[in-house]
Amino acid sequence: MNTEELRRKAWTFRGLTPPNNAKKVAEERRNGQVYEYFVDDAGNVYYETETGKKWKLEILSWQKSKKKRH
Repeated sequence: MNTEELRRKAWTFRGLTPPNNAKKVAEERRNGQVYEYFVDDAGNVYYETETGKKWKLEILSWQKSKKKRH
């Protein structure tokens, strides 16, 4: 699959780990940020952006600090 096809088929995902043991197959810089593409054994395509990953990590950190205070 080329990058353009990956882009058309890709879905974002929850959490930090791509679903269904999807493996990273490509990376591109577009619109000023890095997009990583993952494909699982069934051919489902997922993507993660640099910004999205950073946001998920910030949320996770906030949740952990909140739990420590309670």
